[in-house]
Amino acid sequence: MAQAGTVIAARTALMHYELLAPDGNAAATITLKNGIWPAQAAPATPFLPKAITNHPEITAGGQTYVAHRRLRTNKFLFNDFDIWLANAAGDPVISAITVGYSWTTAIKHAGQDFALRRKSSYRFAFDLTRDMASVATFHDTTPFWTMSARRRFALDLSQPVDDVLLAFSLFLATSIFFRA
Repeated sequence: MAQAGTVIAARTALMHYELLAPDGNAAATITLKNGIWPAQAAPATPFLPKAITNHPEITAGGQTYVAHRRLRTNKFLFNDFDIWLANAAGDPVISAITVGYSWTTAIKHAGQDFALRRKSSYRFAFDLTRDMASVATFHDTTPFWTMSARRRFALDLSQPVDDVLLAFSLFLATSIFFRA
């Protein structure tokens, strides 16, 4: 459980993020794997060879969760998805609904509803809310002209937040902003 205050997150490689605990060790990791992240119900998914498909993984609290997604709409440019993390038994632990044209993603975790709202078109800035009250804000602290895949993010928490919720929210925010 991340406590109120600022949590530092870092993209240490193009496809790897870490949420750092106060002692500097990784409290949670997000690993995007090489290959295509398949979406259930997408027209091309049945034709993708298994060798080129991979699911992102989030590790928090000593457990690894696998990210899955299902296509809700099949539009030309902006599609809606159900995205969820499944534990080792395959049970959903946390879920989200992304709407292609919307700046808000609905998240459901532990029986509570959250909203992840993008705050800007031009910079990495997101707000995680519950019942219209801010739970956390995310922003990029990397200097603008940095020519590197490495990035640093500040996650300002107004209250304690579960590591799985925080890592999943950062995963969604980076996927939305960087179109990973």
